[in-house]
Amino acid sequence: MRFFRVAALQPIPVNPAACRRRQRGVALITVLLIVFMASVAAASLMTLQGYTLHRSTLLLNQQQARLYTLGAEQWAISLLKRDLRNDLEQNERVDTLQEDWATIPPSLPVEGGSISGRIEDLQGRFNLNNLLRTKKQPGADAKANSNKPNLPGTKRKGQASALNQKSSLGQKQQDTAEEGNADQEENDADQKENSADKEENNADKEEDKANDEKEGTDKASTERKTINKKQFQVLQRLLELLELDPALADAIADWIDADKEKRANGAEDSDYEGLDPPYVAANQPLTSVTELRLIKGIDAATYNKLAPYVCVLPPGTALNVNTASPVVLAALNENLNIEQFKKSAEEAKESYKDINEFIEATKLAGRTGPMLNLAVDTQHFLIEVEASVGEGRAVLHSVVERSEDGDIKVLFRSFGNDY
Repeated sequence: MRFFRVAALQPIPVNPAACRRRQRGVALITVLLIVFMASVAAASLMTLQGYTLHRSTLLLNQQQARLYTLGAEQWAISLLKRDLRNDLEQNERVDTLQEDWATIPPSLPVEGGSISGRIEDLQGRFNLNNLLRTKKQPGADAKANSNKPNLPGTKRKGQASALNQKSSLGQKQQDTAEEGNADQEENDADQKENSADKEENNADKEEDKANDEKEGTDKASTERKTINKKQFQVLQRLLELLELDPALADAIADWIDADKEKRANGAEDSDYEGLDPPYVAANQPLTSVTELRLIKGIDAATYNKLAPYVCVLPPGTALNVNTASPVVLAALNENLNIEQFKKSAEEAKESYKDINEFIEATKLAGRTGPMLNLAVDTQHFLIEVEASVGEGRAVLHSVVERSEDGDIKVLFRSFGNDY
């Protein structure tokens, strides 16, 4: 027992060299760990800095591209203003696809990228809001059908400039007399047109009354009061020409009319409230062509077929026969067909100076049909611009209205979303 006690009290021999070797190994591992962690942190910071730099560059390029599109919009507006001035100088208010605004270059180089765009006459499409009945303004069709500028005061401005260049009082009096005669002739033409409009409205009323007596239902009467029958027929024909179901016209009419009555193949609130998510019919004019996707029966394929031929403008907006596509023109009347308008386009036919030329060229004089609300000039245009700067990209859609005095107002502007 004493032996073990003595052995336990004896110190264990320690090798100093072995201790130093163990300490140096721990220190080396610690240094390696520190270096590794520092390397990982440095690599992470460099990667993060690269991402931040790339994102900043992309945002800068996108902002620059966005500014390019806004600049192109102003350039397009200046083209439309210049076009109106040229029309006034030539005393001919006509808009065609051969004018400068319709023939701009497809792409232009800019610093760091490129920009492309186009200007489209929206009144060359069928206006879906024309399905709604509107009160016709006296003399409106007379101005649209005239081969003279339908701008109030245009003739007076031109004559005022001429009067300033003449010094004799007799010449001034002669010009004043000519102006009075011209105004009197224009008023007479308006009165004749108003008389024709009244006769046409009376005929429509008598026809509606006869239909009401024949059908004997309040529902049909309500539909005829809110929906323009002739424009409705144009839409049905357009759908047929596009090989779509003409019954979709009922659903579109129910979407924009103010009543809750469901047409034969239409859809009202009850058809939409069961969807997920539920919603109701707008019962007001359309605000965007993309709104068609909400209407019953219009899927993606149908929308892609129909959208290029329709637009959404204030009710009563005229269709420009000089810029309308053959499909839209053929839908105006059952006696028209696409081939005759395609042939005219291939032969590079000159534009129509007034609606009478169009009726004579299409041999529709004396035939009945929905030939109302036509024009040879335009007030509403669609401006589409796409700009690319580096990896940045911006797309602009703008709808502008050109007033009769030359002012242009932006009605709709969207970056990325379609009109």
